[in-house]
Amino acid sequence: MKKYIQLNIEKTIHSAHFIPNHKGKCKNLHGHSWKIQMSVSGLYDQKQGMLVDFGDIGDLIRSFDHVTINDRIKFPSAENMSKFFALKILRMSRDIVEVTVTVWESEDSSATSVVQNSILKYQETHKE
Repeated sequence: MKKYIQLNIEKTIHSAHFIPNHKGKCKNLHGHSWKIQMSVSGLYDQKQGMLVDFGDIGDLIRSFDHVTINDRIKFPSAENMSKFFALKILRMSRDIVEVTVTVWESEDSSATSVVQNSILKYQETHKE
């Protein structure tokens, strides 16, 4: 039997980026201590014991530590980074229903993306 659960993950990474074609100072290479917060909701099989492995999520986030983010995301704004992480996490399990990712580039500036697996949500709410 599957149960609905929400997982919460928070990690900090230290990476550099620049915003291409930006008119301000962010056009230059600079670094941040990024705080990445994630909530992953979905259905988990109690026999298996987990929705998604925390280690897999941690590995994804840590792969962005001490790198130039532009090498992985074409336009690495906090907005695009939050969407990138959310979509990557959503693909980790077909049982994930929703992923919310907030990327903090400073203690007072963040962007949040919410992505949903609408097919799974539809299937679970329209059972015969």
